[in-house]
Amino acid sequence: LVTRPIGAKASGCWSDYVAGALDKARTLGWLETTGMDVAIDSAIPHGSGLSSSAAVIVAMLRLVAPASQSEPALALEAKAVENDYIGVPC
Repeated sequence: LVTRPIGAKASGCWSDYVAGALDKARTLGWLETTGMDVAIDSAIPHGSGLSSSAAVIVAMLRLVAPASQSEPALALEAKAVENDYIGVPC
């Protein structure tokens, strides 16, 4: 169990991907709450070629994004989380 506020700085923990996505969603006006309980379960096979961090970010953004949000625009917001919040130049 990890507890951290939305908007907290990246800490090098796996929860950075969830916190970063939720912080981005709040910045974009997609999220009006100051917190939520999140449970993550995945069936992405190891070595499948999909980045698990990117998958978590996209899933969290898709959860709270407006239904009208396009997939390409969502992907750009996810990339911004990786670049700006996590600090990974992808």
